[in-house]
Amino acid sequence: MITTNETQKYESMTIAYDLLVSARNRIGGIKAKIEQDFRPADSLHFSNPFDYNHNLKEEVEKARTDFTKFVIGHVGQDYLKMNISLDRNSILEFVELKGYFNHAEIIQFINEKYADTEAEALRQIKAIVKGSLLPVGNFESGWSAANKPEHIRMDGNSAGIELRVWGRDGSEQKSKVSALIKLIQITLNNVKPSQAKGIELEQGATYRDAKIKSLRYFKNNSLKLIFYQKPDADKVIEAIL
Repeated sequence: MITTNETQKYESMTIAYDLLVSARNRIGGIKAKIEQDFRPADSLHFSNPFDYNHNLKEEVEKARTDFTKFVIGHVGQDYLKMNISLDRNSILEFVELKGYFNHAEIIQFINEKYADTEAEALRQIKAIVKGSLLPVGNFESGWSAANKPEHIRMDGNSAGIELRVWGRDGSEQKSKVSALIKLIQITLNNVKPSQAKGIELEQGATYRDAKIKSLRYFKNNSLKLIFYQKPDADKVIEAIL
């Protein structure tokens, strides 16, 4: 939640935006006056000096978008500390529908949209894991992502899970493994989703803790996870699926 005091530092952008709007409106009146004073009565075309290189309408719209992106970027850093990524497009759409820039209204919209930080953090962590770590195969329903416990349970070890890391590059793939570790903390250690801490493993590395006997992230992007106890594996499989 972004507080009132933290919101105030964005006020200068609203002031700048309002000044641009005021200038646009005043120049619009001046442009009309120039046309009235200089356009010949019998002329179909008139080249107004404000028509081409002095378009404040475009400047106002650009400022609205740029200021909004700036707010999203800075406020988003605070939400990332709570394991929440802001949906940039929905915020930009909100401002576009408003038709103007106001920092306080944007931050209020963000705070209301992500009011339940724990539920939202958990939803986003689960979405990463389910969307990026499930193996794809020819299961009984045809070629698809794994969707049943037996699709990801390790053969020969009921306390083991086998996953596959999908991502554009190594950095993105490591963040997906980190999300899995957060989900395990939430599921087995009752850690709040907003406070879960991920660990970015390098390919070829192994991770262990009090619940995880072995989490191995192979260079072929496969991920093998073994717990000390089968019930823990069952809980994590349920959380993933």
